[in-house]
Amino acid sequence: MTAFKLFISHSSRLDESEDSDNPEKNPNLKLLFDVMNDIDQEYGNSVEILVDKDEHGLPVGHNWEKRLNEWLAECHAAVILFSKRALDNSNWVKKEAAILSWRRELDKDFILIPVVLHNQTNPDDLAKDLFGTLRINKNQCIRDAETSQDVLNGLKIALGDKATLSAKCKQTPFERLERVLTKLLTNNADTETLEDAWLAIDDPNKPDFHPNSEVKFAHALTRYLLRDGEKCLASFKTVINNIRPKLKQDNATEFLEYIRPLWVDAKAAGCLPLALTHQKFVAQNGNHLPQYTFRRYTERAWPMDNSYKRVYTSTCDEIPLFEQIRDNFKQSKTVTLDPDQCDARINSFDDKILIFIPAFDQDGGGLLEDYELRKKLRTKYPKVIFILGTGETLPEVVAEDIAKVEPPLDKNVEISQMNAEANTDDFLAQFYGN
Repeated sequence: MTAFKLFISHSSRLDESEDSDNPEKNPNLKLLFDVMNDIDQEYGNSVEILVDKDEHGLPVGHNWEKRLNEWLAECHAAVILFSKRALDNSNWVKKEAAILSWRRELDKDFILIPVVLHNQTNPDDLAKDLFGTLRINKNQCIRDAETSQDVLNGLKIALGDKATLSAKCKQTPFERLERVLTKLLTNNADTETLEDAWLAIDDPNKPDFHPNSEVKFAHALTRYLLRDGEKCLASFKTVINNIRPKLKQDNATEFLEYIRPLWVDAKAAGCLPLALTHQKFVAQNGNHLPQYTFRRYTERAWPMDNSYKRVYTSTCDEIPLFEQIRDNFKQSKTVTLDPDQCDARINSFDDKILIFIPAFDQDGGGLLEDYELRKKLRTKYPKVIFILGTGETLPEVVAEDIAKVEPPLDKNVEISQMNAEANTDDFLAQFYGN
């Protein structure tokens, strides 16, 4: 049986002194270790604790950022220990909180448990700034936790006992992606072929896996492809090129569709689903919006989910903007709808609607500066996700009703990934003789 994976987000360092790594002199670190011990005593092998501060956590020399990202994708539940430092000074806790909140948006069964520590933070702190935006709900937190037993008692309410925990161990979005990619490989190649493809990978960053069957070889290849989002297209070409007989072309194309957005930062991708929850416009930077970049951001935000409609506009003038939006919805089978009927169709649309409105000057301009038009759009279409392009750079300051897609996109990453995808398309065309 697969263990229930529990991620613990924390910031246990008090400062840069040596005492920060000594649990006897650092109460936050001692609390973390005590919480881990109590969870182990209560749940045993039924729960796998994912944390970066113990002998079973990140090994010395390991690429800790990649491993943390894997844990954030794989966990079935998460605890955030809100010490004062975590709340005020830890960019990593903020990133982890953003990704975990996105996980909860994708999966309503995902369990996210904030823990407010005694004399360090209070529930109202979770309603402010970033954590308020992420809906780290002060009404659903473990309050005034002073001991590890306080934390464990709250966890037991959220998770239940060992006997019922397995029912909560559902496939995560990452595991579903992993399963689909593994199946695409096993449906196209036998054990010997997959073993040859695995052994042919000459990469010092290749995971230390020792597969020994068809499914395990396929799984190892999949994990290799998913390990580094920025390099996965090059890895994909390596794997595809080493599989003979070749994968069916349709399968290779489907494989590419699933992995091509993985270069997008998970925290940034999560801003899109969260924006609708908070009724905010979204400001996104990039030089190749919307033709390439915005498409990959949406694919990353809703992995293996095509239940959304993208709408592109080319103006910030009120009347033509509304006309362009409605043009995408005015045809209903053989009937042409009038403006009111178009609006009704938009507001009752089954799938998510994302409307992209580009920038019109170097600083973004357009809707970034026009609050009245934003108000009209939000009133008219309350269920729509509006994405405002900002051009190459993301403004330092935006209005209260606008959320920034952060971290901002590095234009060098954007162009390198666009080129990598174009090269991969060329490779597949040659590989399959198109």
